[in-house]
Amino acid sequence: MITTNIAFARAKHLVCETFLIKAVEGVDVQDFTWECPLGVTEVEVELWGAGGHGGQSSYGAQSATGGRAGQKVVETVCVVQGEKYPIYIGRAAKGLGENKGNGEESTAFSLVANGGEAGKPDNEGVEYSHCYGETGYQLGGVKAYPNYNDHSPVTRGGIAAGGHASVKENSYDSEHRPTMGGDGICIIKYYV
Repeated sequence: MITTNIAFARAKHLVCETFLIKAVEGVDVQDFTWECPLGVTEVEVELWGAGGHGGQSSYGAQSATGGRAGQKVVETVCVVQGEKYPIYIGRAAKGLGENKGNGEESTAFSLVANGGEAGKPDNEGVEYSHCYGETGYQLGGVKAYPNYNDHSPVTRGGIAAGGHASVKENSYDSEHRPTMGGDGICIIKYYV
């Protein structure tokens, strides 16, 4: 008689937790705490800073540049079960005007993802093709028509993406407003 002992290992499951700015009773929450679960010794962290606001063109000029995406940082980090780790999600700037509106940095697990720079004004010799917001975690901002506000969810940059610059496509066109970039994000992945 032959006896075979077979040990069945429990399959591990990937867990993915996402942290975004959220409104709680009319106030935006940017600070979070992640508590390390039992048995987890390392996590993969994907962290993005907020995108920069689109640049503002001056009267009569055709275009400024779009905002830059927030920085992306991906690291595997050692963690201790039961420990609490602070997370801060960077906010996109709502400000308009020349060189205003850099995105805020995001931080987690001693990692820092810088915010994207605001778009440049037209007096720096930019061309119309550079008016789009840079793609971050999601797509960059799109052209905002004059009847939209600058932070409309229809036009602003996606998560961690840059905002679209103000632009005037021809001498008969009304100027489109620059849009804000997207807020940052933190994604934590681990197996349990």
